[in-house]
Amino acid sequence: LDDATVEVIKPVKVSLPASVEQVEVDEDVYSQSCALAGGNVWCWGANDGGGLGHDPAEDSPCGAGAACAYLPRRVETATGFLANIVQIGVGRGFGCALDNQGAVWCWGNDVWGILGKGTANVPRFKADKVTGGALPAKVSQLVTDRGNSAFAIDANGAVYAWGRNNYATLG
Repeated sequence: LDDATVEVIKPVKVSLPASVEQVEVDEDVYSQSCALAGGNVWCWGANDGGGLGHDPAEDSPCGAGAACAYLPRRVETATGFLANIVQIGVGRGFGCALDNQGAVWCWGNDVWGILGKGTANVPRFKADKVTGGALPAKVSQLVTDRGNSAFAIDANGAVYAWGRNNYATLG
């Protein structure tokens, strides 16, 4: 669809190139959607702070200062596209993915350090590996909340958390 203000009252097919394994939607002020299809991550909707995995300057305006991608686009990395992904999660203007080697990748708005890079408020328009801190090199599960927190679980069941610690949600 090419009009961000129209209501869709009957189902429409989202244009994706492969069978979809997972869909995640963030319904914050500016909504974004991402799908995991064939090991690749595709995102569309509002590109608040790079939450779609590419530079918002490449998108069309779609309302009060927002930029939108009307069609799904693959999430980018510094060297190409994010690939070999087994799980995804989205939150308020950001996304994260778990690859088949157990590495976590995040992109988008870095409010409260949600990208796990040891910084805050430094948006990244392309996916980057989360490294450092206590997070092990290999995790088995990824969970994001609809706010600004992310969690990883390792093979031994230990939980790792980063991002906004609102009301002590990070433990």
